[in-house]
Amino acid sequence: MFSRIEFSSDSEDAERLLRAAAVNVIDLSYEMSVINGLVQANIEDHFNQEMGPVGPWTERKDNKPHKILTKTGALRQSVTAKSAASIGKLSISIKSDLVYAAVHNLGKTIPNRGGGKTKMPKRMFGYIEKQVKEKAMDVIIKGVLDV
Repeated sequence: MFSRIEFSSDSEDAERLLRAAAVNVIDLSYEMSVINGLVQANIEDHFNQEMGPVGPWTERKDNKPHKILTKTGALRQSVTAKSAASIGKLSISIKSDLVYAAVHNLGKTIPNRGGGKTKMPKRMFGYIEKQVKEKAMDVIIKGVLDV
């Protein structure tokens, strides 16, 4: 039985490390778990700080005591991260199974109960900050080099 491995990368260092990993067939499941935790914590920070990539979220129109997007906590709890590494690439996906998650994350005009329309402002929570991306790459590099 033969294995075929193809490479695609913009970084020569990352490609060299991942080639070494492919030769040794390194298990990076622990590193993926660590990265998932880093991303989850980063998303939690977005909810706690009510902050998007370009600044604070748009204030809401009412005076309710809970933080924005956290009335029941369902949205916050529904957001998950999953990472995967392949040769020359680290991918991280952020998802929620709630239908209204994308509406809040991206903003959208939606029909309301009175027959009119309501514009939901963009309040991005599903993004990864640069320093977290860098830390994720460090985790992968360390995992490959520590073999």
